[in-house]
Amino acid sequence: MDTGNEEKEVQDASAGSGHLIERRYWVEVQNPSCTPEGLIAYIKAHIDEFSPKLLADFQKVKGSDLMA
Repeated sequence: MDTGNEEKEVQDASAGSGHLIERRYWVEVQNPSCTPEGLIAYIKAHIDEFSPKLLADFQKVKGSDLMA
């Protein structure tokens, strides 16, 4: 059983097999408490919170923790 605590290797697209699948997600925001730019900045900084855990796992492996 995958508990999500195991260290995982980063897999580049070139190391995979089959067709590369791109996914698009959308959300409807009602009564927002921030600007659209603020929302996008938050999502970019916390992308793993918004991804279905069975489909993808995002972990920052390089670069600054600060968002531009």
